[in-house]
Amino acid sequence: MEEISRSGCLKSESIMIESQAFKMEKYYYSLIATLILLTCSSCEIYKDNTNHGTNGVGESGKAPPKLSHTDKPEQPTWDQWRAMFYDTAGLLSEEYGNNYKEAINDFSKGLELDHDHAYLYVDRGYAYDHLKQYKNAVEDFSQAIKVNSKDAWGYRGRASVYEELGQREKAIEDFSQAIKLDPKDSYAYANRAWTYAVLGKFKNASEDALEALQLEPTMAEAYDTLGYAQAGMGVYDKALDSYNTAIKLDPTDGEQYYHRAELYEKLHNRGLANNDHEKAKRLGYVPKLCKQKYAQ
Repeated sequence: MEEISRSGCLKSESIMIESQAFKMEKYYYSLIATLILLTCSSCEIYKDNTNHGTNGVGESGKAPPKLSHTDKPEQPTWDQWRAMFYDTAGLLSEEYGNNYKEAINDFSKGLELDHDHAYLYVDRGYAYDHLKQYKNAVEDFSQAIKVNSKDAWGYRGRASVYEELGQREKAIEDFSQAIKLDPKDSYAYANRAWTYAVLGKFKNASEDALEALQLEPTMAEAYDTLGYAQAGMGVYDKALDSYNTAIKLDPTDGEQYYHRAELYEKLHNRGLANNDHEKAKRLGYVPKLCKQKYAQ
């Protein structure tokens, strides 16, 4: 038995069986994870969940999910148990199945059962963002904020979408609110730094990048943004040091090679610039998309 995929390629029966097996395994582990979470008093569901979500900062800043529950939890209802199950299933679809459409379906099922939890809107918002369905993403992050105005993840997720849409003043406003709610969020600092850098506010960008590195010293993206800001301020020697550190921490990020290539061009070192452009290309980085991203 064979099936035609959306891309027009043949999908073999073995791949279909593997997909079905993953779905069965996903729900099995979702059930186990949900039972563990809900029997742990520190992880029970309550009405004012805060700081839960998946990564969303697009490609320029990813964060692992985290929970920071500060209120006394309430005894979860049966529907809340089931909503947590679907949330876990959706996260597994993203993390291990790389299937964001299925994740959205799981998050939506959870919201049908319990529409008063910010984390489900946040998680679905990040999935929409990954699929570039920005309008839906903004709506979900905004709903998360409406449900819980203390949810830093809602503000940070919406800020990331605004940045991708080129609405950078709105992005800075939301990143700032996220930082106010969670001053230890290194990714919010790093992403606000990048937004400042794109706007040409290099001093602000440098300060935020350094703050991010204070919180997370091995964040390659923050070093890359710091280098970009330093280059913008004409401090080329420090910019080169920052780019070198970023590449050492993450040699798989083509964007960092591209930025260093731009710096080498300013330093009139065509040979090293060409080498970095080639590395960026081999890693799948497309300068055309970069120029659109940087456009003001």
